[in-house]
Amino acid sequence: MALIFFMESEACQPHSGSALRLYVDSTSGSLREGLDIELSHWNPNITEDRYKADSSTEIALNFIVFGNLPEDGLVVNNHLDVDGVLAAWVLLNPQLALCHRETLVGAAEIGDFWAWAPEASQALYQALVRIIHTGESAGQDPALIHEACFAALPTLLEQGASTLNLTQIPAARALLDSGAVQRTLHHHRFASWRILRAAHRGDLSRALQISAFNASLEDGSLLHPVLRNQWDGRRVQLVSVEAEGGWHHDLHYPGYMWALTVDRWRAPGMWEGDSSNAWYFRYAPLEEALARLNALEQGKGIWQSAEELTPFASVLGRAFPVVASFMGEDDAPTLSSLDPDTVARELRQAFTFDLAGLTR
Repeated sequence: MALIFFMESEACQPHSGSALRLYVDSTSGSLREGLDIELSHWNPNITEDRYKADSSTEIALNFIVFGNLPEDGLVVNNHLDVDGVLAAWVLLNPQLALCHRETLVGAAEIGDFWAWAPEASQALYQALVRIIHTGESAGQDPALIHEACFAALPTLLEQGASTLNLTQIPAARALLDSGAVQRTLHHHRFASWRILRAAHRGDLSRALQISAFNASLEDGSLLHPVLRNQWDGRRVQLVSVEAEGGWHHDLHYPGYMWALTVDRWRAPGMWEGDSSNAWYFRYAPLEEALARLNALEQGKGIWQSAEELTPFASVLGRAFPVVASFMGEDDAPTLSSLDPDTVARELRQAFTFDLAGLTR
């Protein structure tokens, strides 16, 4: 007997009398509490404290070390992304997984958080995303795409960073080195980034693009969050884009905030919503800062913040992890009359103190 992968869906559920199930990277209604084991960073979950970590992949690795990995049963996942694929593969291949712990965790954190990770993790993530996207484009069953990823993983891990051939992140780094993109650290929880016109040369769509969850590292965005997060992954970030006649502004929360992380700073103002991975958002110091900005503003728009957050949704017209933005009446970013220094001066006050315990 051996552990077997099972792809759960509404139409395909584990047999009620099946053996022990290990649920990874999800919150499943079919989990039999007291019998099955959940290994997930989703909100909510019942993962045991001794296994908890920031990604489901690292949780699975912890389970191998601190738990009792069964000889047979089901490894269950219900969706397709890099962290879920890796968490399942770890349980199916424990010895090899432990040899590549850092690379696996790094790739998972790129996928779920846009975290900075070493080049071997970048190469692994990019290769898995290519397999996933190719399979999805061909209309393949998600279970078959999982199996394709599983089959490729030993070779990908052996190759390490040797196959990495990225252009977008190095190009963004060159813009930073040239001064066309500028970074300012205001204090230990707040940084600002400005993208000058010399960087985007009129292509505002690239400059304003918010990289989608589990997208390619070559997704076309001008300043990829993985690069920003090399320095500021655990900080609130103001991203400002210069345009003729003013600036576009977005306030980004750390990309991991949608998950139940345990080793990263929790930015204030979020509390659990009514569905999986949904959060309510309200933070009085930020609302007060936005009110001050609206009083100063001469642009035809309004500073607004999100009321609810998911990994895919935030301020209407923007996307997670943006929690506040200057928006026009058409729910699209519009030009602010305020320069980045003025905006940063008001916003950074909301994050001057470590308010991790404040949830409302």
